[in-house]
Amino acid sequence: MAAVLVVGVSFAIALGLLWTFHVSLVGRNLTTMEAFRPPYFAYGKDKKGFNLGARINFLQVFGDNWKLWFLPVFTTKGDGIIWPTRCDSTGMVRPRIPIRSLSRSKVADSTWTHPETEETASTESVQSVER
Repeated sequence: MAAVLVVGVSFAIALGLLWTFHVSLVGRNLTTMEAFRPPYFAYGKDKKGFNLGARINFLQVFGDNWKLWFLPVFTTKGDGIIWPTRCDSTGMVRPRIPIRSLSRSKVADSTWTHPETEETASTESVQSVER
């Protein structure tokens, strides 16, 4: 009886640690490989490259319909190949503003921050660099 209890407790601890690790991966929008080696982007390595905030990350993985979260059906947003990132191709961090709620003029006046140097630039200066 004691052996069964030891095995059961050991299994519960291992399962709890695995669950905690994967919840943290979903919260940071990382795969297991990206947790140990950051992905490369046009502007260099960025371990937080796909992190859009815990809520958006969760909805991106599990989908909008909470009734389907525990069923084995495809509810993930996206096509599985192209994913939104927190930075543009120049390495400037996109503003954390729901774009669909803003007018075009407000988006054009946004300020972005580079993830490594913390330098800021407006969208107008970024667009002039791309031209």
